[in-house]
Amino acid sequence: MKTDEPGVLFGLSLKVTIALVLILISLAVILLYIFIPSARGQIAFATAVVGGAAVVYAGYYAGVSVKLAREQAKKEHSFGMLETLNCLDMAGVRVLIENEVSNKDISPTDLYQKIIGDTELLRSIMSVFGFWEDISVGIQFGYLDEEVLFYSLSFLIPWHFDSLKHYIDEERQRINNPHLYIEMGKLADAWKNDKSLLTGETYTWD
Repeated sequence: MKTDEPGVLFGLSLKVTIALVLILISLAVILLYIFIPSARGQIAFATAVVGGAAVVYAGYYAGVSVKLAREQAKKEHSFGMLETLNCLDMAGVRVLIENEVSNKDISPTDLYQKIIGDTELLRSIMSVFGFWEDISVGIQFGYLDEEVLFYSLSFLIPWHFDSLKHYIDEERQRINNPHLYIEMGKLADAWKNDKSLLTGETYTWD
């Protein structure tokens, strides 16, 4: 049975690890050295080989363990971001934005004027969009686990970006900064097509 644990070749009811194999080989070499004196030259060579294999294994195990710890930390950071998003204050901000932009009778220009004329709504949008920017940057720098966040936010971020695209375009012109919310846009474009921002691979919903 295949296993993903570092240093484990296969597992039944008893897992057979590389470390266990090396220990058994070492014991066998010691016994041969004791009971077959005539073969001690060859045994010494075998001992050197086993020692080298042990060093290689130690390096492999350390590398895999570090990688697994890093992946676990990324997941923890991602769930921490989701916890922040779902706190009461942020939930209220999300509801406020979604109530305002869901009005189909208001034109993009009128919606922009409404946003910039409403201090609370403007502050809410800037807070949430800044949060989406942080998530996009965190994913790109390997601090956050994109898959965890995708399955939780893959609708919300593209919807916010597309629904308020006119507001974003107007703000870019107003402050003469074409890069405003550009990281959020990268993430929204990838996720609305079920693609990974990092790898371009497709996420499935199976």
